[in-house]
Amino acid sequence: MKLRPHLYILQADRRTPEPVANAVEWAERFDDDSMRSVAFDIIDPRPDHRIEVSTVFIGIDYNVHRQGPPLLWETMVFGGAMDLKATRYASYEAAIEGHRATCAQVRAGLKPR
Repeated sequence: MKLRPHLYILQADRRTPEPVANAVEWAERFDDDSMRSVAFDIIDPRPDHRIEVSTVFIGIDYNVHRQGPPLLWETMVFGGAMDLKATRYASYEAAIEGHRATCAQVRAGLKPR
């Protein structure tokens, strides 16, 4: 039984994942932050209510059951009622759509100022 890769980096297009053989290679090639960032929004900039939504390529397959495609992108909310809510995706396109949907969800939950 061949094991499925667990660690990935992005090809130069910043959208296509590529498996790597070991953790050392992954760490060396994963070091470029600009390759990992997908989207970032500040929903509420007030210091005492700051809410951010960040979507990144995580490079580690979080599909723990190994059924279906690797989950390599993640959107996370920092602050507010949805603090630390995370959603993972199998493609760059799904991550972009998920980021937009999460931002909309966070905005819908905000009380008027």
